[in-house]
Amino acid sequence: MKIYKQLFWIFLFSFIGEIVSAIIASFIAIPGSVIGMVLLFIALHTKILRLEQVDEIGTWLTDNMGIFFVPAGVGLMANFGILADTWWQLLIIMVVTTILMMAFVGRIVQFVKRKVEKGLPKNQGGGTHAG
Repeated sequence: MKIYKQLFWIFLFSFIGEIVSAIIASFIAIPGSVIGMVLLFIALHTKILRLEQVDEIGTWLTDNMGIFFVPAGVGLMANFGILADTWWQLLIIMVVTTILMMAFVGRIVQFVKRKVEKGLPKNQGGGTHAG
């Protein structure tokens, strides 16, 4: 019964996300699943929903995330004839955006690390003192 309750919360937020997506579709196109995840995050962060209420099923879903990529992969293979003429453009886009994202995330991590280290007192810098 616990699993059903946890699934209920996940599906409820997904459903609400789809409804909100349909309502705002004339203004901006945001997938309902993304809106649902954001709403679930807000509910967890504000303690409207407790982590224990979705923890077990959420862990199972993330552990088995690869299953959710199968339909997309099959769709790509089924429509490979359409992509055959532009595969090299897609490959270039994937490589360039991956490099840019890695550089961006690296810069953000360096920035945050400097801020954290600047805020620490000298004796809490992580090193050990002899004597």
